[in-house]
Amino acid sequence: MPTDAEIELRAELEMGFNPLLERAAPFIKFGDLPQRLKSSPLEGKNWKSIPPEAREPLLEYASQQIVPTSTMLEPSAGLQRLFRRGLSLQNPVKLEQRLRTARIATLRVPAQMSGLPSLGGAGGLWASPTGMGKSMLAKRVLEVICPDQVIEHDPCREAGWQHLTQCCYLYIDHPSNGTRGGLLKRILLALDQALFTDYSEQYERVTNIDTLLVTVSKLMIAHRVALLVIDENQSRNFLESPWQIEFVLFYLGLMNLGISVLLLGNSVAFDHLKSFSQVMRRFSVGGVFDFFPAKDADPWWCDEFVPGMRKFSLVEKCSIEENSRTRRENEACAGFPGLFEAFQTEAQRSALRRGGHEAILTSQDFDEALVSPRYLALAEVARSVREKSGEFADLSSTESEQSSTLNSDIGRFSRSNANVISSLLGRYKAEQTRLTNSFTRKMRALEALSPEDLRMLGASDAMLAQLIEGSPFVKGVKKPKRAKS
Repeated sequence: MPTDAEIELRAELEMGFNPLLERAAPFIKFGDLPQRLKSSPLEGKNWKSIPPEAREPLLEYASQQIVPTSTMLEPSAGLQRLFRRGLSLQNPVKLEQRLRTARIATLRVPAQMSGLPSLGGAGGLWASPTGMGKSMLAKRVLEVICPDQVIEHDPCREAGWQHLTQCCYLYIDHPSNGTRGGLLKRILLALDQALFTDYSEQYERVTNIDTLLVTVSKLMIAHRVALLVIDENQSRNFLESPWQIEFVLFYLGLMNLGISVLLLGNSVAFDHLKSFSQVMRRFSVGGVFDFFPAKDADPWWCDEFVPGMRKFSLVEKCSIEENSRTRRENEACAGFPGLFEAFQTEAQRSALRRGGHEAILTSQDFDEALVSPRYLALAEVARSVREKSGEFADLSSTESEQSSTLNSDIGRFSRSNANVISSLLGRYKAEQTRLTNSFTRKMRALEALSPEDLRMLGASDAMLAQLIEGSPFVKGVKKPKRAKS
C-alpha cells in the first residue's frame, strides 16, 4: 500500500496500485507550474568575465529562455492532465486492462479495434499562427512532467510482466504530404528514436494502410505510450488532406485505447473538427486553446513576457529610453514571442560585435537587427501582421479573419488601384473555391464511412439515416474508391 506521502505526490494511487504512475514523476501543482516551467540559461553564469566580442556564441542559448506567462498555465495543466490520464487508463494491474492488451496484440484489421470497449481517452487542441511559441511550450511541459521519456520496468507480478520498456510519450510533426502512411511511419520512427528499436525497418515495405494502422496501434499499447503529440498541423497537410476524416478517426481510435492525443497547429487547420460534436467533446478534456499575438498593452506581454525575456542579456547596459525601447520592440515583433526572441538576439549581436570593455545596447543596434540577414524575413512577417496584408497564410487565425482581411484590403484600395482590386478579388474567389472543394471532399469522405465510424464522430441515428438515404449535400455524388495513401 502506498504511504500518505506517496499519495500526496501521486494522488491517483489512492484509487489503487498502478506501476505506470508509481514510476512517473510526481504531479505538479497548478501554483507550482510557473516556477517549474521557467528556464533562465544565463542565471548564475559569469558571462561578464568574457570580453563582449567573445560572448556571441552564448546568444545561441536565447531559445532556452522560457518565461511562463499567465496565458501558458491552463494549456500546460491540460497537457499534464492528458498525460496522467493516459497512464491511469492503461493501468496494467486491472485484469480487464491486461486482457485488453493481450487481445489488442492479436488484432489484424481496424474493424476489430473498433469492437473493443472504449477506455474514454481524451485529447487537446492548441491553435495559433506560427511564432506564438506553442511548440516550445509543449516540449518544455513534457520535460518537466515527464523527465524520463523511456522507463525500464522491473518484474511486476500484479502487472503480469517480467520486463517492460515503456515509452511514456511521442512527439512528432504531421507529415507535409498529408498522408496517413506518412503519419504512421513517423510514429514508428519516433518509437525507434526513443527506444533504439528498428520498427521502421521492419515495416518499411508495408504498404497496406489498414495493416500499418493496426501495427502502430499495437506497438504503442505494447510500450504503454500514454500521450501522442502531433505538431505542425497546417491547412495544406491536414485540413485540405483527402484523408482528414481518417486522421480524426485514427485519433479517436487511439483515445479509445487509452492514449491521449494533443494536436498543435494553425487554427485554420482545425476548422473541420468543430463540425463533429463527439470529436470536440473528447478534445475539450485537455482543453481547446487559441494563442493570439499580443496587443501592446496586454498584461501577459508587457508585464510578464517582455521583462522576462529581457533578462536574457549579454550586455551590461541599455542606452535606449524605456518608452522608446518598448515602442521599437512592439513595432518589430507585432506581439509574436518568437519574433521578440529573434529581434533581441540580433540587437545584442550588433552590440557585442562593437567590442570594447563593456557592451551597451543602443538604438543603432535595433536598426541593425531589423536589416540583419537573420531577422530580415521575420521583419516582413511583423509588417504583414501590422498591416493585415494576409501575405502569409499561416499567420491567419481563422478563415473568417482571412475573409475580413480581404474585404478590408478591397475597401482600402478601391479608390486607388484597379489592379490591386482585381488581384484581391481573384484571391477571394480562389479562397471560396478552396472552401467549396474542402466541403465536397468532407461530404464524400463521410458518405464512404461505415455507420460505426460515423457514430464515433458523433453522428446521430437521424444523421445516419439521412446519409444512407441520400443527403441533399451529397445527392448525386458516387461513393469514391478509397485510394491507398
